[in-house]
Amino acid sequence: MSIVAVFLVLSSAAIHALWNLQAKKVGGGLPFVLLTGVVSSLLYLPLVIPAWIFFTPILDTPSVLLIGFGAMIHMVYFLLLMRGYKHGEMSVVYPLARGTGPALTMVCAALFFDETPTPGAIIGMILIGLGVLILSAPALKAGLSHLRRGIGFALLTGLLIAAYTTFDKRIMVSVVILPLLYDWSASASRTVLLSPLIWIHRQEMGDVWRQHRNKILFICLVSPAGYILMLSAMQIAPVTSIAPLRETSILFGAFLGIRMLGEGDGRRRLIAAAIMAVGALSIAVW
Repeated sequence: MSIVAVFLVLSSAAIHALWNLQAKKVGGGLPFVLLTGVVSSLLYLPLVIPAWIFFTPILDTPSVLLIGFGAMIHMVYFLLLMRGYKHGEMSVVYPLARGTGPALTMVCAALFFDETPTPGAIIGMILIGLGVLILSAPALKAGLSHLRRGIGFALLTGLLIAAYTTFDKRIMVSVVILPLLYDWSASASRTVLLSPLIWIHRQEMGDVWRQHRNKILFICLVSPAGYILMLSAMQIAPVTSIAPLRETSILFGAFLGIRMLGEGDGRRRLIAAAIMAVGALSIAVW
């Protein structure tokens, strides 16, 4: 994988962990998810208009349908992630979601892109599984059903990460469109499709905006930027290398949850996150 691709992916990983910290602070919920879609679409419009004029994408009906379907996968991912944060702590939910994504992405890449898993990929899957067990072990105790719900949503989020990574890779190699325009089109199409819900929840969205305006602006500025970097890397490197390398954000996210949010059991969680990150890197480089 080229140095440019590595730089793009690592930058995307750091950005991803930072906006997840702010999302955890906000608390999530459907009004928050709807609001971020509206705000990010509006914020990026000044960049999208000239990009669309000078780099007009070549879109036929199948391409439009692909973009629309990809947009909904991202929507479900975001909702599941926020549900995970509602029931669990960031230093558990984030590593679980991001850690299981690479292993599942590798399986999807083997199925849909004929990319053969390497020995390092197999070892990486084993390490990620070990990290999952270490992180999940305390939730097996009686009376901790809320933690089990958080873990369940985190694992479902990992499944959606694998789905959208594989799906977006296919779009990047089959549709002639800039990453900026694809990401914005997905966000804007979600906003249009969900406009009835936006109207129904307009009061709650207004409340979230007034309480968390600065955090929402930060998320809506940096989250698309981070994923645009990821999409750009997809155009020049294999998905089996890109997706795991991005999961270095596992360590960033666990550290931020422990240090910035005061979440406990830090040593065990960092060890588990480190094992999962090594597993993801093993998939990426070996």
